[in-house]
Amino acid sequence: MKIIDNRYKIERKIADNFHSEIYLVSDLWGYERKKVMKLYNYDEHKRIIDYFIDNFIQLSNIKYKNLLSSERFNIVKYIDTKKINMLLYYSVSEYIKAPKLNDIVENLSFNDRLRILLDIIVTIDYLHFRGYVYQILSPSEIYVLDDKSIKLTDLITIAEKREKFYIDDFNKYFLSPEILIDKDFNDKRSDYYSIGVIMKYLLLKDFLVDDVSKFSYIYENISEEQRELLNNIILKLTRRDFISRDANLIELADKINEAFDLGYTYDLVSSRNTLFFNNKIVGREKEIEEILKIDSNITTGNYKYKGIIINGEFGVGKTRLLNEMCHQLKMRGRDVYYIQLELDKSNDLSDLANILKQSLKDTPAELMEKYRGELSKILPELRLYANEEMETDLSLNWELFRLFNRISNYFSELSRGNTIYLVIDDLQYANLNLITMIDYLLKNIKSNNMFFIFSYDKNATVDEFSINNKIEEWVVNNYLNSLELSRLTSEEVGLMVQNILGISYVPNKLAGVLYKESHGNPRYIEYLIKHLYATGELYMNPVGSWYLKVDSYSDLYFPSDINEAIEKQLNLIRDNYFDVFKILSIFDGPLYKKILLKMIDIDEQEVERQLEQLKTLGIIDEKLGNYGYNYNIKSIEIKRMIYNRISEEERIRLHNRASEILIDLEKDNEDIALEELLYHLIKSHQTNRAINIILEKYNQIDNKYSPQSRFLLEKAYNIVGEESSTIKLEILEKLVDIYFIKGELEKSRTYLNEYKKVAQDLNDFNHVIKSKMFLVDLYFLRVELEKALKEIEEIELISEKYCIPKGNIIALISRARMHIENGNFNDAEKYLQKAVELSKIHNIDDYLGTIYNRLGIIRYLNGNMEEAIKYYDKSIKYCQQTGNMAEATKPINNIGGIYLDYFENPIKAMEYFEKGKEIATNIGILPVEIVFLNNISEIYIDNYEFEKALEYLKEVKKAALDLQDINMLLLANINLGKIYLSITQFDKAFECVRFLNDIFSSNQITYVEILSQYYDFLGNFYGILGDWDKAIEYSKLACDTCKDFNRRAYLVSKSRIIVYEILKNNSFKKDEIEKIRQLYANKNVSVYRRRFLLQFAILSAAFNEFEYAMNILEEDSNLMKDLPIEYLDRINEGLLAYIEANEKSIKELINREEKQLKKGAYLERFYLLMAIGYRLIDLGQYKQSLKYLFEALNIVYKIVQKIPSKELKFSFIKSNNIDDLKRKIVIAIKEVFGYDIKYISIDEVNYENLDVYFDISILINLIGVDEFINITQFDYYDEAVKINTVEELISKFVDDCNYNLDLILKYLSKITFANKGYILGYDEQNRNFYPIVSLDNSSEYEINERFLNLAASSVNGILINKNYTDFYASSYMEFLKEDVKGIICVPIFSFNKMQGIENERRKKTWNKYDITGFVYLETDNVFNRFDYERLKVIKSLSYLVFVNLENNKLRLMATTDKLTNVLTRKYFEKVFDEIIDFSKSTNRQFSVLMLDIDRFKRVNDIYGHRKGDEVLSIIGNTIKSTIRSTDVVGRYGGEEFLVILKDTSEEDAYKVAEKIRKKIEKLDIKGLDSPITVSIGISMFPHHSSFRDDLVEKADQALYYAKELGRNKVFIWNSEMKNTLNRVDKLAGIVTGDLDSDNRNVLALIDVIELIKDDCNIETKTFEFLGRVLEAIDGEYGTVMFVENDIVVKRLTRGRFSKSWVNTHHINENKISNAIKSKIGEFFVDWENIMNVDPISGLPNWQSVIVLPLIKNNIVKGVLYITTSLRKKEFDFNSFNLAKYLANIFAALL
Repeated sequence: MKIIDNRYKIERKIADNFHSEIYLVSDLWGYERKKVMKLYNYDEHKRIIDYFIDNFIQLSNIKYKNLLSSERFNIVKYIDTKKINMLLYYSVSEYIKAPKLNDIVENLSFNDRLRILLDIIVTIDYLHFRGYVYQILSPSEIYVLDDKSIKLTDLITIAEKREKFYIDDFNKYFLSPEILIDKDFNDKRSDYYSIGVIMKYLLLKDFLVDDVSKFSYIYENISEEQRELLNNIILKLTRRDFISRDANLIELADKINEAFDLGYTYDLVSSRNTLFFNNKIVGREKEIEEILKIDSNITTGNYKYKGIIINGEFGVGKTRLLNEMCHQLKMRGRDVYYIQLELDKSNDLSDLANILKQSLKDTPAELMEKYRGELSKILPELRLYANEEMETDLSLNWELFRLFNRISNYFSELSRGNTIYLVIDDLQYANLNLITMIDYLLKNIKSNNMFFIFSYDKNATVDEFSINNKIEEWVVNNYLNSLELSRLTSEEVGLMVQNILGISYVPNKLAGVLYKESHGNPRYIEYLIKHLYATGELYMNPVGSWYLKVDSYSDLYFPSDINEAIEKQLNLIRDNYFDVFKILSIFDGPLYKKILLKMIDIDEQEVERQLEQLKTLGIIDEKLGNYGYNYNIKSIEIKRMIYNRISEEERIRLHNRASEILIDLEKDNEDIALEELLYHLIKSHQTNRAINIILEKYNQIDNKYSPQSRFLLEKAYNIVGEESSTIKLEILEKLVDIYFIKGELEKSRTYLNEYKKVAQDLNDFNHVIKSKMFLVDLYFLRVELEKALKEIEEIELISEKYCIPKGNIIALISRARMHIENGNFNDAEKYLQKAVELSKIHNIDDYLGTIYNRLGIIRYLNGNMEEAIKYYDKSIKYCQQTGNMAEATKPINNIGGIYLDYFENPIKAMEYFEKGKEIATNIGILPVEIVFLNNISEIYIDNYEFEKALEYLKEVKKAALDLQDINMLLLANINLGKIYLSITQFDKAFECVRFLNDIFSSNQITYVEILSQYYDFLGNFYGILGDWDKAIEYSKLACDTCKDFNRRAYLVSKSRIIVYEILKNNSFKKDEIEKIRQLYANKNVSVYRRRFLLQFAILSAAFNEFEYAMNILEEDSNLMKDLPIEYLDRINEGLLAYIEANEKSIKELINREEKQLKKGAYLERFYLLMAIGYRLIDLGQYKQSLKYLFEALNIVYKIVQKIPSKELKFSFIKSNNIDDLKRKIVIAIKEVFGYDIKYISIDEVNYENLDVYFDISILINLIGVDEFINITQFDYYDEAVKINTVEELISKFVDDCNYNLDLILKYLSKITFANKGYILGYDEQNRNFYPIVSLDNSSEYEINERFLNLAASSVNGILINKNYTDFYASSYMEFLKEDVKGIICVPIFSFNKMQGIENERRKKTWNKYDITGFVYLETDNVFNRFDYERLKVIKSLSYLVFVNLENNKLRLMATTDKLTNVLTRKYFEKVFDEIIDFSKSTNRQFSVLMLDIDRFKRVNDIYGHRKGDEVLSIIGNTIKSTIRSTDVVGRYGGEEFLVILKDTSEEDAYKVAEKIRKKIEKLDIKGLDSPITVSIGISMFPHHSSFRDDLVEKADQALYYAKELGRNKVFIWNSEMKNTLNRVDKLAGIVTGDLDSDNRNVLALIDVIELIKDDCNIETKTFEFLGRVLEAIDGEYGTVMFVENDIVVKRLTRGRFSKSWVNTHHINENKISNAIKSKIGEFFVDWENIMNVDPISGLPNWQSVIVLPLIKNNIVKGVLYITTSLRKKEFDFNSFNLAKYLANIFAALL
């Protein structure tokens, strides 16, 4: 998800909360200003969404400088330019990057606090003036800006919080008592309380103190008077009784301001002096409720009318009501198309075109293509080519009605997926064509999802004709329901006036007067208020209240009617504002004030005065843009009137003048006019200036790598032409630079090749050198150093030959880079110093940033950090001077690295990394951005925030691969390896090691920083896995590599060497540890210091040096105060508890283990379990210790299974002294149970039998299973945990066989300690096993087929357990994966076979056809009960499994095709529809595959139908095994299959289809001489269609193409395939899934076949044949034309219900001729036939036609011609296909 509604670009996710998902977005329509967007799902946020739908317009009108604005609320229509069909909503509010008050309050001065307090008071007073109570005011809702002014949280967020009322404990202090009791309490005095508590919070040392005598102010030097004032205000505002909590906030603010002499100012007049005409609708609740009720009824199909018409007088509010209805319906997800008609003399179709234009954005591509030819007659933009001719004369009545018919069908199909509303305002102005069109639609449209809403003023005068009679006809005939719109009541007028004035109360007196004057007409009320305001009678007084000049309302003058008011406005415009309006009218977009002032010869103050008056009157819109205010005329009518008064000559002059002014704008303001400027230049034919202006615009953009820069340059490149030129060279240079920096290397190379060619054509060697410089950088990036060196040498030659000093500098810098890569720092520095000299001699600063950065790198690598930083600072300075911010990111990154690695200051380092990342992100340079992402990830790794680090590193790795950046790929894999080591994913860490070793062995990696990190990682890897020799070796290499430049890394590696040498030699070296401690002690507090202190403490405890360990822990505890890190703190506390070794400390360890979030095989948990077990033994609690010791051993086993290397498995076991763990277990067993047993040590096993080492079955048998369960306390198996006997199991059975099977599986898993299990069903025909239930609810399983064959041959099943040596045979080894400990597999025989086994005890091996399934159990636990006893229990329960499997089969029989084991067609279509509904509601996509077996008829003919059935069965099984368990496959016809692949793109669908095709092609089916192949067609939802039949048809059409082009192919549908009549779906129209239809169709086929046997003449047979065809496909008339020698010799025509022959109707002779010649049928609409006229309407009765040649022995013997009225039906492929098969049978009679 990237773009919402084609406007808002998502930058990043800010948060997920109770209310919504929150994103930072850029407004692409608003100069990419940052906004906050929240997304709401209707099911989860219904109440708040409903609130916003009704009230958001009010919230958006509340705007104040100290309040974050609420800007937009809407339903999401498009995501990433694609229409969605789900109720997903969004709000947009102002974004600000500022801290909250509670985050910075400690840093505020006393005066700052007072000014913030005054801002809060004045802002809340404004909200109260507007009638809004904030209700939950607290420090968390107050943002403090840099200038210490504030912004309150936007009202969107406040509304959400008020709805959910999730308030934390801190913020509850600021809420009034009445709010805490009742969240819906809405009184402004609750805000008074919050202000009082905020005063305490800001001004007192302890804001929780309530006793005024104990108030202690943070600023102690305030006077007694000031103190008393503040005390009194606080007491007044914080009274518990809200009734007595009364105040005038402005007066309080004035008192504080005066008492402390703050000089605080505010302006009540300017902030409140606004009229709000765009407001919440008033007085139309019943009408809104009615339309929503209608909408619900339409959805359920319970509304009889096709529309409503709202009648009302002029100004009564019809337009406002229709707009509100549109809003409400759109918010319900409906498609609404609205037009407002105007009085116009013409009779064109522009209004109809307007409606159609709106619908285009919602029209699927295939629907658009279907109707393009017709719609383009009135929408020329739909024509494929500019000169495409449309041979249509719409002045002809029949052509017009043909168009109406097509539009009717278009809307019918468009509305199949969603309800469509056509809303037409002011229908009294409709012309004859529009009225005729509406009449046609009302009477002919087939869709129930199409609804009309009209407004109409029956009293309006229409010159040409009256539509009163037509509307009356619609109402009388129940096409429309009529609603009468009444005027507003006096109370409703009061609410309307309150909303317009934006106040908290109803001004009853003023409202009463306005009601009396207007008689409740809303439009007149608005004009009256505008009149009072324009004349100055209504104004805002200095104390911020609306006021009337006159003393009495009776003294007010009002215009007599609306027309007078409008006329007054027009006169006012003509007299005073005409010049302003003239300029506004010639601009395409909004006009900024600055441009307006340059276009007009009027004083600026006068212009501003006029604009302010016009805005207040509601005649123009004012919006705030990036460069000030812009304006638009609100009334289209008035704008058109003014524009029409401008002559054509003056318009051109004004366009020229506008372009000149836009060009002359100041540099900072040019961006605002770019689109307008280009528009005016094009209009005035000044294209020659375009390129220069584009390049000027480019030069004014700070970010030369922005999308806008690329857009401008590429636009200029496209204009500049093919010839080489200087300006083309300049453009290419910039494009190469942009794409190279951004890492888009392929694009960069494309432009680079042309750049180099143009430079050579022009003999511009400066640019030739620069092109080679780009190549050098590219080769360095790819570590192709020889190629880089060759380019450097060429640069040197050219520079010397043509005396180009820049080239010499570039060559020197590149040479230095080569030497740095190879570690030759002295030579590198010489080259760089020489480059500095040359730069200074020739005054060339362009490369000094790069030079000083590389000098810094050399100092860094030599260990001189202070000088390195100096050079880096110089580099940044020169980069900034030359504007090369991309290069500046390199020294910024390097400084961050020094702070991290040398000074061990991750906070400072993060500042630099974030700063660099921000620059890189803003500029859009991915190669640099991933460097910072990698470095930030390293800080997260050091802080043990692995999930965050992984997010960054996955991004780094992906980008590095795309960019082919080997160095970053190495660093990403090193850091990923560190994470995997830390979280005990040793297999993944091992893969990182292998990858790194491969890269280092095959590439010339010489960069020492990467080398040091590589060695350090390997040292850590081998150390953790116990190979101490390699750990020490690599750690020493790391030390040697980084000792001069990275002190931190040096100490890390050095410490590791000491640890591993102590462990290797088993000799504790306290003095060595002390040396490192001292080195760390001299450095800052850091995570590395803490980490190795704790490692030394663990080491000391392991050698029983507890006193020394405590000494180290004490040092770490002191560091913990300054640097708390949860992971390290946990180790510290655990070690302290372990060393204390008393019952209390051990209990603490046990609690710690039980609370561990991660219960998997993690090293940390292993060590904790071992520590608990050991200490419990020390305390004599032997039985309790066993639980932890057993679990520790189990975890070790699982960890070892994840180590790929056999050698490392052993080294890990030995290094962790697991022998001692086993010895402790033996001790505990002896103490608890008295058994004296031996254990196997690691030295007694080898690589091949390592599992024997972990076998504790002897122990389990000794102590007893029940006792073992009691000790280990397993609880993995849900409800089966409490089932102890088979009887209890059976008692839990229900009617659901799947539930019973699931319960059986869990019970069996419990008694065996299995952690993986399935009950497999067995398909007897396909011999296919599939999981019916699984222990982890997964349908995916991997079981070796040969293993199941072995199990099937055993009556009792198979048991394999690595703990049992008698089963540990080589023949079974292959079935046990490395991490699997045991398997049990028991076959489930059919009931009859069970009886046979029991009664006859047969000795033969049972055939798999007698098996109905398997019980399969698996474990990776070192202790388990995979034994003979459990095998017998499972066998004894096999009958229960069988019974439930049989019941499951009965269920499947109703939905599954017996032969192929896939879904039946009927059930598949049911599932298909469910998937469509789900995909629409969740905005998902899926693909449809139609498969047909190639030449399958030949298989049946040659090998017989039995073999054919076998092939079908194998194909069905193969398809199922190739797709996912979530995908769906069904048999659609004889040899046709349909597959639905969920959540797949076209590319993915094609890959899966190819996989299926290849797998089938490779099938080895016995008895067949040649391979079986399939052809596959693909269609996509929703790209190709949103309807089942369309998707199937398109997949079928694509399948036909695959057949036509050679078979055994895969094709995805495209529009070129749409007209094919040759589909592979042979059963289309015959088998529909509807039982009645299918029976009717089959009977029709049988009846026609029976005609062959009937002994009657051909005419009788023809009559019967036509009757069956017409009945089957709902035709009206059918004709058989008998043909001899390609000439029609006889015609016989029958009507569907006629009892004898009838006269032949109009027949399209051209189509008959084509059918005879081509021998191909078709179906079409006969538009040429205008002779057949409907007797009622008098309109052409167009016919839908099917034409089919009747062919016998490849000779056309006749033609079948079937017609039906288009008003009744339009034939489709299903009708055509059924008719074709009936015709083919009948042709045998001719």
